[in-house]
Amino acid sequence: MRRKISADERRAVETLELPAKHEVEDIIDQTSADDLKGMQDTIGQSRRAVLTLASAGLDPSQVVAAGLSEDDVLTLVVQQTA
Repeated sequence: MRRKISADERRAVETLELPAKHEVEDIIDQTSADDLKGMQDTIGQSRRAVLTLASAGLDPSQVVAAGLSEDDVLTLVVQQTA
């Protein structure tokens, strides 16, 4: 199964509109460090995801959440600030 990843599916937490921003922040707060690292490692194994992130000067370690739509579009949420 192929998943589509495009520049339009990268989102920065800082740029999300409410209430989506609060939902993502709640998910981040509830995610363990081990789960976050596991997700980032999995994303790092996807050449397409790595290249898409790199095209924006990002890397998998900045991904704090991810979602997959019913039509297999992967959305990566990154955190650009500490």
